[in-house]
Amino acid sequence: MPCGGVDIGLNVWVEDGDILIYLAKSDAIDEAGLQPKLGRLRIQLSPNPFTNHTEFSQVLNLRDGCVEITGENYGIRSKVTVWVDAKRPVINIDVSSNHKSDISVNYENWHQDDVTFVANKTGILFYHQNQNTETCFDSLVQQQGLTAVKGQLNDPLRHRIYGGLLRGTDMVSDSVVSGRYAGTDYMGLRLKNSKPATRHKLEVVLHTQKAELIDEWDAGLAAAIKDAAANAKTARKETKEWWKQFWERSYIRIGNVDKDSVSSPWKIGRNYQLFRFLMACNAQGSVPTNARGGLFSFDSPASDSILPITPDFRSEDEKGFTAQRQLLTYWPLLKSGDFDIMNAQLEFYLKILENATLRTKTYWNHAGAYFPEQMEVFGLPVASVYGTKRPDFYDPGVEYDKVNEYHWDNVLGICQLMLDRQQFSQTDNANYLPFIENCLRFFDTHYQYLSERRTTDKLDADGRLVLYPGSSGDTYKMATNATSTISGLRAIPEQLSALDSAHLSPDSHRYAEELLTRVPPLSFTKTDSCTLIAPAKSYERVNGTGLPQLSPVFPYGLYGVGKPNLQVAIDTWKKEQGNRKEGESTLDRIYCARLGYGQEAMNGMVEKMGVDSTNRFPIFWSEQEDGTPDLDGAGSTAIALQEMLLQTDGTRILLFPAWPKEYDVTFKLHAPFDTTVEGTLKNGKLEELTVTPESRRNDVVNLLDKK
Repeated sequence: MPCGGVDIGLNVWVEDGDILIYLAKSDAIDEAGLQPKLGRLRIQLSPNPFTNHTEFSQVLNLRDGCVEITGENYGIRSKVTVWVDAKRPVINIDVSSNHKSDISVNYENWHQDDVTFVANKTGILFYHQNQNTETCFDSLVQQQGLTAVKGQLNDPLRHRIYGGLLRGTDMVSDSVVSGRYAGTDYMGLRLKNSKPATRHKLEVVLHTQKAELIDEWDAGLAAAIKDAAANAKTARKETKEWWKQFWERSYIRIGNVDKDSVSSPWKIGRNYQLFRFLMACNAQGSVPTNARGGLFSFDSPASDSILPITPDFRSEDEKGFTAQRQLLTYWPLLKSGDFDIMNAQLEFYLKILENATLRTKTYWNHAGAYFPEQMEVFGLPVASVYGTKRPDFYDPGVEYDKVNEYHWDNVLGICQLMLDRQQFSQTDNANYLPFIENCLRFFDTHYQYLSERRTTDKLDADGRLVLYPGSSGDTYKMATNATSTISGLRAIPEQLSALDSAHLSPDSHRYAEELLTRVPPLSFTKTDSCTLIAPAKSYERVNGTGLPQLSPVFPYGLYGVGKPNLQVAIDTWKKEQGNRKEGESTLDRIYCARLGYGQEAMNGMVEKMGVDSTNRFPIFWSEQEDGTPDLDGAGSTAIALQEMLLQTDGTRILLFPAWPKEYDVTFKLHAPFDTTVEGTLKNGKLEELTVTPESRRNDVVNLLDKK
């Protein structure tokens, strides 16, 4: 079971009477740019209520944000509660029994060569210090021709130290341990209680810091330990209150509310809540949740039957963060109102903006910021995608990879997410605007730069940009005027130009309007019966079966229920679906919902979120490319579910635009202009509706009444 908080993720389970816990922290990043586990705990009670038990239960208590393990063996009953402080990087394990018992805890780690763990008078100290010789950052700077500006690039890896202290009440150092688990050797240390008791308390305080000396990190850890001690009496109450407010923020419950229900609709609602829980475990992280497994990747052979597996296993980890997958993972936090949890993803891009602008300047000597589709935590393309066998003549700023070449427009989806967050939350967006403008300037300036090298003109005969070479999604390669690029370059400046002078400077407003005059129109194809959105004006080859021609539907919202020319998008969907397998893309469910195809969208819900994972936890779904748990797959399904219930068009709030009315549902979702909508649909009728603020009620349109 997952558990977590702040930026900590735990995998908790019971095996052969032992309680095992994997420790993960989002900012624990090693020299290779990977996010390994910080180790594993193994807890043993004696007498042990979890072996030969007459009663056993393990419950993920979502309401309080904890895992509760209860067991009874011949009248000896114990309860173990595992929880993470919602405000501090502190893991707590509370044990209570009806009989005095002994307890031991192992700290186990499989990184014997690069993790230090020692027993001291307070507990077990463990940490990893990134090498100060060569890191992933150093090798990529050299590979990608950036050595001359290396000193100006932000390097988050050098001097990074992460680890923590495991301690417990009346616990003393006991012994060295070693063994083999799931095919991986480990070593560690053991703590044991000094005297039997009915209550035991274990605590792990984690800390990450950039520090040249371990003493500096030690001082930071000591401060975290002191803070934990000062707030020990109130931490549990504060944590329960944090989770209470989180669950009151948003919810979707479908059909029977019986917790023992096994129906697909009920599971869809439950699994939607569980996805939110996984994301909330990194609510205050400085590094975003990786769509490939997040904080909860693990070493189950079910993760991938081909590759060797360790507890750090993350499918295709060499590809770092993938823009589209990250977008799908974080987008549903808009309508759930989890704006605080979105910060990790959005601010991640702000942190690497300087690296992106410097790379653009170095390669092409013009303005703007270029972000690759697959990149490391510091914003450079991953080595395998940049290309290890590049010809000398190839543009040093472009990945030498047939999937990723010129595939750089998903950052516009991140820009759209930033703007929508401001519109939904009505909070100040000033810190995002330089990022958004730099992204727009890259496309504007770079394609004029390329055009000037092919011909004497920067623009075409109509004064428009010639977006070549490009990529429409990752599907239509060497494209001219890719639909996925044009959609973003139209939607974002339009939204910017609508901001008032309090939110956008006159110069930025003027630039947004000027850019719109240079963006080429979308391309269309005509058949005997209809008009279809084309993926691009032209392209040279096709890679895969994605539908970037529907990017105007999602994420940019140029087409949708209640908006003009919806039939064009519907016809495009119908035509392209005839050439593909149903559910082939993780975006298909979203397209169905935004086009008003409720039953098709619900079929997608059932296929993904309406079934339990074959792994032990319901939403630890496995995808070979997306990892386990497959968070972007869960995120795309969550988006579709929300869009089935609520869409917006300007100030209008459209209820049930793609909801099959035979499914009862109770929900609370967020809408633009700091609005929440709560409703209950039963037997096809809207029985309850609460809109906050009340002044927005007149903007609500119940589309079920119009069917």
